[in-house]
Amino acid sequence: MEVKNFFKFITSKRPEYTMVDAVTKGYSVPVNSGSTVDNETLSINGLFTTKNEIRNFPNIKSYKSYSDSEVEDFYYVFDVSDTRSASYLADIFGCDDYSTMIRLIKLKSGIETLSLKKRPESPYEIDNIKEIEFRHGDNIEELVLTLCKNYLSDLSDDDYEQIGSILTDSDDSLDVEDFKQSFSSGDLYNFLEYLHILSEEWCPDKIGILHDYLFDCFCSVAEYESDIYNKRFNLECDENSDYCNIERVDFKWPFVYLHLYTDGDMRSDEPEFRNQYDNITNAPSEAKEGLSYKYVAEYFEKYPIV
Repeated sequence: MEVKNFFKFITSKRPEYTMVDAVTKGYSVPVNSGSTVDNETLSINGLFTTKNEIRNFPNIKSYKSYSDSEVEDFYYVFDVSDTRSASYLADIFGCDDYSTMIRLIKLKSGIETLSLKKRPESPYEIDNIKEIEFRHGDNIEELVLTLCKNYLSDLSDDDYEQIGSILTDSDDSLDVEDFKQSFSSGDLYNFLEYLHILSEEWCPDKIGILHDYLFDCFCSVAEYESDIYNKRFNLECDENSDYCNIERVDFKWPFVYLHLYTDGDMRSDEPEFRNQYDNITNAPSEAKEGLSYKYVAEYFEKYPIV
């Protein structure tokens, strides 16, 4: 029996099957009226999607565009307004968190421009203020400690008594005089340690305000520096290989279209991106690398503490 007659036989015996079902084994769904299988030649034309869903990721769909049964385009669509889809997309590119990926897509889509924000978009990426590091050699410690010293210059005796009580009761049995010395001695990391301890207790208002201000500043700067780096990141593979098959990426917020290579052997039907020379960074990574004086100073100027 000829192939086309075999498929005609199937559809005659199972009327609920169309020729598309028969030829594609029921795995593909025509997208529109231009998506057809010719009954005589079995030639496939138009755009088809799959009936199969990626487990736990129902919003991610793949599409194949055919011309005379040849695949002209093969792409996945990700809706990054859906957290699970954004997580899957981040994983493809080796990104540690979906929030960084979402910010990058907003930049690539042109719906946002790079900007240093007053508060971080993802405030829980960095656990506490002690995780922040600073680049050496540009006197950032003096910049931050000067702001702290000026802001805390009017703390009252009652405030210091309350601070002393908290520090004495802490695990390290710290001293209030050491706290005073910490922001006048030039040891920023020591001062931030004190600030972290005090912020976890019922401390004077100015201490809490200063802690939250600096933490917002450092987290926002870390996000900003990661976004600056990531914006130049190329989401497309240099060439089709066993490790990379993404030929082109298109954006139409909130949708991201990953077009896969269709020439040669398609070793994987899922998007793959492996680049050993370049990776997407994120706010925690930038914080560990060390924040720059330039952007912390910019934050202080743009969003002064009140």
